[in-house]
Amino acid sequence: MENYEMPSMRGMFSRAADQPATPPPEDYPVVPLPPVVPDDQQPAPDYPVPPIAGEENPPVEGPVFPVPPIAGGENPPVEGPVFPVPPIAGPGNPPVAPGPVYPVSGYCTVRFLNAVTDFDPMRVLIGGRVVADNLGYGDVGSYYRVRDGFRTVTITSAQNPRIVLYRQSVPFAVNEIITLAIVRGTNGLELVRVSDIPCQNRPRNRACIRAVNLVYNSPALDVILNDGRVVFSDVRYREVTAFKQARPGDYGFYVAQTPYMLSPVYSDIQTLEELPIILANYFLPGFGDVQPLTSSYVDARANSMNTIYIMGAWSRDPVIRTKVVQDF
Repeated sequence: MENYEMPSMRGMFSRAADQPATPPPEDYPVVPLPPVVPDDQQPAPDYPVPPIAGEENPPVEGPVFPVPPIAGGENPPVEGPVFPVPPIAGPGNPPVAPGPVYPVSGYCTVRFLNAVTDFDPMRVLIGGRVVADNLGYGDVGSYYRVRDGFRTVTITSAQNPRIVLYRQSVPFAVNEIITLAIVRGTNGLELVRVSDIPCQNRPRNRACIRAVNLVYNSPALDVILNDGRVVFSDVRYREVTAFKQARPGDYGFYVAQTPYMLSPVYSDIQTLEELPIILANYFLPGFGDVQPLTSSYVDARANSMNTIYIMGAWSRDPVIRTKVVQDF
């Protein structure tokens, strides 16, 4: 078999590179390229570029908009109102002291009031967090902040937490401020929902007053000022009255059973001072003597919201008591 030697690839490419290019035929069409700028159109003008600031190029003058400084060091913080935020209930977060409470988006602010006469002090839990401990009869806890939604509320004995007195799923609404009053019900304990959202559209330097009847199995009750003005009439068990305005000052009042007669309704009266005097020396014309059940007073401060809680058990102990709570 004869040996065959492959030609060198380098030689093949070098010979092809040394050959001159073949010119196109004379009849080959030539397509002209479009000009960059048409002959009858002027080229686009050159726009000046602002120079970079430096020694030879001074900065361009113009308005300078101030930037708010960052707090700290030489930049003091911007002054303005600061609103307290109630903490989330828990061991590391203390409760909010009674006073102005501003609702926080996504949360509900709640506190508890014990209006049960014949029970030991109670412990209240929302979920697994204790929000009120050793809550005795007539005591009101501090505000706590809880997330909105249905939450399990458990009430136990403070001395023996294994004794469960109440356990229910309770709804909590966004931006709601409420007091949950613990009362006696037909089958045990129940909760009465009292909204603590401030009364709106009141004149400046005015107070708001309302009443809540938490006397178990009681008849209708009246709240009467010491001078004989009937502030709230025919208040039934678990009823929360509407607010009434009052000028700042101390108002002495007493609670009496609603007389078994028609009481006039003064729906157009706005303030306590405009109410007529109906009783004089606990005597109601056309009815007779009105026996006070208990008495107290309201320290109505300007721009405050006051709630008169009437508590007790009518069938077991006719002695009732009141607790005036200044909500805001």
